[in-house]
Amino acid sequence: MANGNTVIHKLHPYVKSVVLVFYLITVLSISPYQFDRLAPFILFPAVAISLAEIPFRFIFQRILPVFPFVIFAGLSNLWFDRRIAFFMDSLPITYGAVSFITLILKTFLTVSAVLILLTTTPMKSLTDLLRSIKIPELIITQIMLSYRYITLVVDEVSVMETAYLLRSCGKQRIELKHIGSFIGQILLRSYDRATRVAFAMKCRGYGNISNISSSNPLKSVDILIGMGMIGLIFGLRVWNISGVLSRLFL
Repeated sequence: MANGNTVIHKLHPYVKSVVLVFYLITVLSISPYQFDRLAPFILFPAVAISLAEIPFRFIFQRILPVFPFVIFAGLSNLWFDRRIAFFMDSLPITYGAVSFITLILKTFLTVSAVLILLTTTPMKSLTDLLRSIKIPELIITQIMLSYRYITLVVDEVSVMETAYLLRSCGKQRIELKHIGSFIGQILLRSYDRATRVAFAMKCRGYGNISNISSSNPLKSVDILIGMGMIGLIFGLRVWNISGVLSRLFL
C-alpha cells in the first residue's frame, strides 16, 4: 500500500512525520477527563484513510490486537476512581469510566495515525528520514532488515509446520510438548538463513551508505500543507470545538 499514487502518498515523508509527531503529542496532552475534546481529532485519520484509499477494515484489524492491553490497563480506573462526573438520565457516570473511554479513544487515534504513515510511506523514505536526523546506522539497519526479511522467518515456520504435520500421523496442530524444540529449531534455521542473506548482500556491495540520498526533494507545497495541518491541529487543541457545537445544537 505504501506505493500508492494518492495525495497522501505524494506528500513528503518529512512533512507527514512532523505532522504525525505533533498530532500524537497533541492527542496525548488532552486531559483523561475530557474525552469530548478528542472527538474533532477523529477527522484527521478519517480524512487521511479516505484520501489514501486505505480500507478501514485493514486499519481496524491491526488496531484490534492493541485493545486487550489497553482495556486491561484501564479497568483499574473503573475501580479506583468512583467519583461521580455527571449523570446520563439517572445513570451516574464516574470519572473512572470517563478516563477509561478517553484511554480507548486515544489508543485508536494514535495507533491509526501511525498505521496511516506506514501504509502511505515506503520504508526507504522512512529510513532516509531517520538517517537525516542522525539516528545511528545500526538501529536503522535493524529496523530495515526486520521489516524486509520478517517474511523469511514466516516461511521457515510454514515449512517446519508442514513437515511436522506430515510426520505426526494425522494431528491437526503442534503438540504442546514439542513447542520448545520447535521454537529452538526456528531460531537455528532463521539464524542460518539470515547468515546466508547477509553474505549475499555483502557480495552485492551492501554497506556503502555514503552514496545513499533521498530522491524526493522537499517542496514548498509540502511545507505549506504541513504548516496548515499543524495549525489546524493546534486550533482544535486550543479551542473546544465540541463544546461550541454542543451549545449551538443542544
